[in-house]
Amino acid sequence: MTLAVWPLNSPWATTDLVERAARIALLDEAVRKQLTDGPNGIRRSNSAEEFDHLDVILETIGFAIRDGWAVEVEVATPSGRMPDLRISRHSMRYTIEVTLLGTDREWRKMDRQQDALGFVLHSLERRHDVELTLSVERNLTDEELASFPTLLEAIAAQCAEGHRAAYVELDYAHATAYPPGERSDGTVQEGPALGSDLWQRVARRLKEKASRTEGAGHTWIRIDEGSGLLLLTPAYHWSITEQLTALERNVKLALVDYEHVRGVVITTGAGRDWNIRSPELGQQNPLSGAIAQERRLPAGRRRRSFVIPVSSGAGVILPDYVRLDPAWWFREEYGWIDWALSALDKPALTPFLVREQRYKLSAR
Repeated sequence: MTLAVWPLNSPWATTDLVERAARIALLDEAVRKQLTDGPNGIRRSNSAEEFDHLDVILETIGFAIRDGWAVEVEVATPSGRMPDLRISRHSMRYTIEVTLLGTDREWRKMDRQQDALGFVLHSLERRHDVELTLSVERNLTDEELASFPTLLEAIAAQCAEGHRAAYVELDYAHATAYPPGERSDGTVQEGPALGSDLWQRVARRLKEKASRTEGAGHTWIRIDEGSGLLLLTPAYHWSITEQLTALERNVKLALVDYEHVRGVVITTGAGRDWNIRSPELGQQNPLSGAIAQERRLPAGRRRRSFVIPVSSGAGVILPDYVRLDPAWWFREEYGWIDWALSALDKPALTPFLVREQRYKLSAR
């Protein structure tokens, strides 16, 4: 655990833990038992990815309970498959399939490679009193990654001894060592440009989940998107309206053959709010009802979500008291934790966090 997720040092981590505890405490006993010891229960796995999936399941259940829905977990369909959730209210019933999408294997390998090489660069700079630049053209093999630091060591020593720049150039990378103060401004370490169509991974996952829920009735698919689709592509620079337009078009194309899917929710997760001065955002397509919104959350967090209706059920307009409205879940998310604690007869979290911060400041 890093300090960022250690509750004694971070209001964000404290809130995360209290939210998880509240979600568990609100569960019906049958749901809790299924999530714990059922065929796919968390006790059957040692995988961190499974734990992350459970967190999003619990979050979705918490939203549904607040909205007045009864929740069941992994109810078998006629095909024998067990979608994540089935929720019901009055005469209406929906299936919800939850999934997380992280970076692919090549991206993760690149991250590990850049971290390892970055550590080597800083170590050599301190040891030899030089300044280094490094550019890597592709992900390296294990053998290349193991041998490359020796080459960097050689040019760092050569530069330090001769007091002039030294370099090494290979077909997959090149590096230069400079005497102190001679390195030009600019990028010090540059990794490979990995070319991949990130949307195709999202589309494949949507189709997998749509296939999994065939026969389960009206279905919504919830994706927590961490693959970089909105952060590591040109879409990062688009307005929220442009992002909504592109996602709506692509989602509908991907699911054109799955009439039972009523809609898709794509969120960036409840991450840290790195720009607290940025206003909340909201945008809706008046023709389709697709909604994009970005909301602040307690303890300095923020979430962007896209709620995209796919099939309206042959034009049937349902009354609000039986209709599923995931957009409301995320629009009103800020107040969820204090609602949950009140329902559990516990004190509100927000004043506690304020007192905690004041205590820390006075202690200093």
